Amino acid sequence: MCIRDSITINDPTRYTISFNADGTANLQSDCNVGGATYTIGEGNALTVTPGVSTMAFCGLGSFDQIFLGGLTNAMGYRIEEGNLLIDMLYESGTLVFAPAQQ
Repeated sequence: MCIRDSITINDPTRYTISFNADGTANLQSDCNVGGATYTIGEGNALTVTPGVSTMAFCGLGSFDQIFLGGLTNAMGYRIEEGNLLIDMLYESGTLVFAPAQQ
């Protein structure tokens, strides 16, 4: 397993999640798009379950599988300085999302 201190995505518009009020979410993971379901529990607990998605090979430099793995391992969330932070299980990392540009 390769552990990284930090990954910066050059084009963050290729790695997005939009949470809908009905417990579903829309995902873009590099060249793939799909959906997920999520639940929010006590104390900002968060579970994300990716669902149906396209499964194209996005290239050797893609972080699509790391991104989806991070969402699958979500355990909680918080908001800091206007960004959504999703903490992963076992203190394995944090996904940081900036608000979409309007």
